[in-house]
Amino acid sequence: MQLAMTFEDPKTYTKPWTINLAVNFLPDTDLLENIGLENEKDRPKLVGRVADEQRSAKKVARSVLAGYAGTYEVEMLGAWTVSVDGDQLNIELADGGGKQPAYAQSDTVFSFPGIGGTVKFVTDAKGVATHFFLTIVEGDIKAVKKEGECYCRAMRPVDESFPELSNCCASEK
Repeated sequence: MQLAMTFEDPKTYTKPWTINLAVNFLPDTDLLENIGLENEKDRPKLVGRVADEQRSAKKVARSVLAGYAGTYEVEMLGAWTVSVDGDQLNIELADGGGKQPAYAQSDTVFSFPGIGGTVKFVTDAKGVATHFFLTIVEGDIKAVKKEGECYCRAMRPVDESFPELSNCCASEK
């Protein structure tokens, strides 16, 4: 495939000019961004590091975290699995990569460095999440919890000292 880019700016150039490039078309693949780091001078000025998010993370009760666990269908991004390990909420993306930590900013909002955004859970009257919103640079993306998802499944192994789970999904124990 040929890609042609023509630059036309009479105030800058004496005449239009074109760049022709041979490119490969790969259908059904992820679009990768190109980031130019030549002459990069702004990195020291950038604020925010994962370590800062870890230090400022709020403590959220395990019973609240348990209500968020399950599998969610994230628009355009596939099925994500939210799980709880001890006092840590983790998210695994559809394409794998393992569980990645999410850091609580409040009881419902978590920063998710794995994708550079935040996750805000929306719950029912019992405190069980029905969906969440992923907020990233491109905008908000809705993720709906799959029907019949029992949060105990994401809490394996069930900690018997965790009373909120004692009657949860009895058929799964």
